Amino acid sequence: MELLEWIIAHWVSLFEHGAIAAGLFFTGFTYYIDTKERRLNYHLRLTEQHHKILSDLITNPQTARIFDVKSSVATLTEQELHGVNFLLLHLQSSFRANKAGLYRLPEQLDSDVLEFLSMPIPKAAWSQLKPSYNKDFVRFVDHILAIDRKR
Repeated sequence: MELLEWIIAHWVSLFEHGAIAAGLFFTGFTYYIDTKERRLNYHLRLTEQHHKILSDLITNPQTARIFDVKSSVATLTEQELHGVNFLLLHLQSSFRANKAGLYRLPEQLDSDVLEFLSMPIPKAAWSQLKPSYNKDFVRFVDHILAIDRKR
């Protein structure tokens, strides 16, 4: 009986506290859903950009040599250097998004990076471009390359 009297006397306060709790719950839930959506959108944008960069490089006769494992680095052109730079900038964007929690790097990324940077032109371009990249990113790439040297 006392409980019922207390509820009747304090129903406004109980309602206010319940509304505040519900508001906090729905705010948290909305934030959670929004974060998932942002991660998915970022993943889709990265995939689209990756496809466009690769398509442009492969179909352009001035940059198609980048992916030739038998190409000579003695004749590294400005277009090839820029092409490799575009791919590395794209990788760096993925790396930064991963550090910010917006994107999860693919599990096979190490082998993809290693395969790409083992090709003559990307390898030579990485040596030239390396000083212009963020130190964390350079450590990340060099760590991948060092793992291969240990094998």
